Order: sequence, then C-alpha cells, then structure tokens
Amino acid sequence: MDVDCEKCISFEGAVPTSISFDEHLHERGLVTIDFFKLYEPNERGVLFRERCDKILQVDAVISYPDETLKNLALKNILSNKSPHSNCARSYLALKKENPEKAQSVLKDAMTLISTYIPT
Repeated sequence: MDVDCEKCISFEGAVPTSISFDEHLHERGLVTIDFFKLYEPNERGVLFRERCDKILQVDAVISYPDETLKNLALKNILSNKSPHSNCARSYLALKKENPEKAQSVLKDAMTLISTYIPT
C-alpha cells in the first residue's frame, strides 16, 4: 500500500521531520528520511539549498500585492508537480500558525542561501 509522503513527512524549514501519530507511518517517515539522508546538509547540500530557495520564493510571493498573480503563483509553487512542494506547504502553514517561528525559519533559509558554496 502506497501512502502520500505528506502523511509521514513534513518540514520545519528545510529540515524534514516524521509527523504521523500512527506508529507504522511514523517509522516509515523516519526510515525514508534516514535512507535518503534527507536531513544531512553536508551530504545533501543541494536539497537543503533548493528547499531554502523554495521558502524564500513562498515568502516573496505571499507578500505580493496583486492577489490574482499571487494566487496563481502560489497554486504553481504548491502544486504536487512543483519541486519541494511539501516544504513550501509546510512553510506556508507555519507562517499562518506561528509567524514568529516562520520568521526564524526564513532567517535560517536566508543564512544558508547567503553562505552556501556548491561543491
């Protein structure tokens, strides 16, 4: 049985976390994160940079004054076909639920982007 990964994994900023209260799904989230080393910025730096780019993109779009363009852009950014859409949706939810924490996540994303040197 295949399960939508968003039932197992969410993001706090660029960092993946297992979120399910179901023991099997929680374990599946942990194994997936560990197997693909999704939490390892040293080994998966490009992924972390891309997730941080996505966070910055979401933050820029939600402050755009034209509601029509903003909604169209968000629809594309949050689409399942968009890279790192789970990260984008997680950040947007955090922005609504805990703006102070979201500001800290945004700062972390900006810091990573400003110091990231591709290898």
